[in-house]
Amino acid sequence: MTTPLLERLLNHKESANFIVIEDTILQSGYVLLKEFIKKVAKNQNRCVLLLCFEFSPEWFLENINSNKNLVIFDAYSKSDSYDFENDIISDLNYNFIKNIKDTSEIINILKDTIKKLSYSSYTLIIDSISPLLLIDTSLTFNFLKRISSCLTLSDINTNTNSNLIITVYHSDIPNYPSSGISGYLNNIEKNPEKYYMRLIHIILMNLMPDPTTANLLFNLSLTESQKKAKNELVLPYVKIQDQYEEKNRENTTTSGGNIFYEPDKNDDFDDEDPDDDLSI
Repeated sequence: MTTPLLERLLNHKESANFIVIEDTILQSGYVLLKEFIKKVAKNQNRCVLLLCFEFSPEWFLENINSNKNLVIFDAYSKSDSYDFENDIISDLNYNFIKNIKDTSEIINILKDTIKKLSYSSYTLIIDSISPLLLIDTSLTFNFLKRISSCLTLSDINTNTNSNLIITVYHSDIPNYPSSGISGYLNNIEKNPEKYYMRLIHIILMNLMPDPTTANLLFNLSLTESQKKAKNELVLPYVKIQDQYEEKNRENTTTSGGNIFYEPDKNDDFDDEDPDDDLSI
């Protein structure tokens, strides 16, 4: 029966010096990363170098019984005031990294730590490579290359390189701003001549007659005298009474019926030209 690739990788039976675990919103990669840490920590001949950028080391070491072969590089807390449980901190080599942008400092700390240790093989576990990618992509690749060289030098006396680097990559996070252009800043240049010509065009348009009424044989507009006569005209079907007539309306006897109408402010008094509805 064929052993699955994942199981062979977890048991170090598959030749792989660099493993990238894809992490997305739909599928977290940290469950698999924790399983790698648990498997590697059981091998007392292999040293686990845990470099944390996004999570506290305590979170990764919750279910690990033996941590004597674990070395922590904490770039998450960036402060000496970070508190750990006593049963975890007592058996660990611990290093703080306060500036993740200075990759040379991280590499120097790793080199000095490896020189002080005497293990046959090393496994470097980086909780996430995405913070470095967000800073600079080329810097990240150079960082991984130099770290790989450090681990190779520690294994120079063996015939094969048994060292391993494992990291998590957030594939649903865009590499902004190092991998491309998000947008452009538009510079608006003012052209006074263009605005002047635009103003002349507006003035001429106001002086020119309406093309829809330019060729008509009759005039649709009213003169001032015509407008005045129109406003003074009392329509025959509108009867407006003053206050005196309103008070004495009940006492007034008439031979026939009367229609009393009080105009509303929204009423149409036929101010519009009836010819406006015609299609010309």
